[in-house]
Amino acid sequence: MSKRKKYIIAFGFLFIIVSIIACIVIKSHIYLEKEEAINHEIKLSWFGYGSEYTLETVAEHEDEINPIYIKTIERWEDVGLIKIMEETGVWTIEACEDVDVFDEGTIEYGILHGGISFADINYKEFNKAMINIDSELHKGTTDPRDMHDFLEEAALKEATNDYE
Repeated sequence: MSKRKKYIIAFGFLFIIVSIIACIVIKSHIYLEKEEAINHEIKLSWFGYGSEYTLETVAEHEDEINPIYIKTIERWEDVGLIKIMEETGVWTIEACEDVDVFDEGTIEYGILHGGISFADINYKEFNKAMINIDSELHKGTTDPRDMHDFLEEAALKEATNDYE
């Protein structure tokens, strides 16, 4: 085999390897962008502007956190959801006790007792955890409100200092 054929085969082999690596890197980047977009959408579904606002308000602020949640989010990281719900009177003491069934080290426990960082949280996991907390909360009640409703009520009370 001539040197030229060897170079062509080596170059072809090298080109295939570089192409495969480039495809993997590009797919990985696209996957991460999609994951970030999904996380952002879930974040906004919890802390964005909801349906009670006009279409114009939602359109103007569609990519932002609703300011009523900012104080609650800051406190939530430190004291946890149970403390916020109890202090604002959104949940009764019994409801707070009923929902406090998750093991330490779980995301649900972190949400309920503080110690989570909303800057670093995976919102898919957060969403699942909030559904689990909502399920525990509704085991002993016929209250039709869901976690979004409770959270919005507590955030509004905190934002306006309207504690019971």
